[in-house]
Amino acid sequence: MVFPDPSGFDAIIFDCDGTLVDTMPLFYHAWLDSLKRYGAKYEFRWDYFCERGGQRTEVTLDEICASTGESIDEETLLRYQRDFISAHIGDVVAVRPVVQFAEQCRKIAKPLAVASGGYREFVHQSLEGTKLKSYFPVIVTCEEVAHTKPAPDLFLLAAERLGVFPGHCLVLEDSSFGIQAASAAGMASWLVPAIHRSGVSPEVKML
Repeated sequence: MVFPDPSGFDAIIFDCDGTLVDTMPLFYHAWLDSLKRYGAKYEFRWDYFCERGGQRTEVTLDEICASTGESIDEETLLRYQRDFISAHIGDVVAVRPVVQFAEQCRKIAKPLAVASGGYREFVHQSLEGTKLKSYFPVIVTCEEVAHTKPAPDLFLLAAERLGVFPGHCLVLEDSSFGIQAASAAGMASWLVPAIHRSGVSPEVKML
């Protein structure tokens, strides 16, 4: 992967899932598993899932119900997803080129933050499991803002906590919603290729 020169920015803000940590296959299969357990008939596609990276689970669920007419209880579905993710969160790995870029930023003393549309418990577990949590003095997750990506709230809160002007920040993201959110926050952004890094087909049950 190719990355921009971080020296021209006051701070670097990273998305977590799919950017720093290869959790996207896990979360995709959590959707498949939870919808199956619920008995929903919706065909949850990998491309649809990737397009909504950074979006709250309940927002995606509302879209599914509106498009299909199915009635799916949000609390029950989220419980199924949490059960699945909790059982496998320890298996995720870091996206090594992005971590190397973060290490480069640390060497030149650039403040770093994570701004994730994911839930706090899983973001922290992912970063702890990949030994990355110490890299980021500021970690912002979906519970802390009114609106997640593509709204700018997560990135603006991260910049505020870092004590830097939003226009002087660089965002690394793997989703179009994340890039839109960075633009709305007035920040520069860099798209990390959203490739399936684990080498396992998303169409085949992974776990």
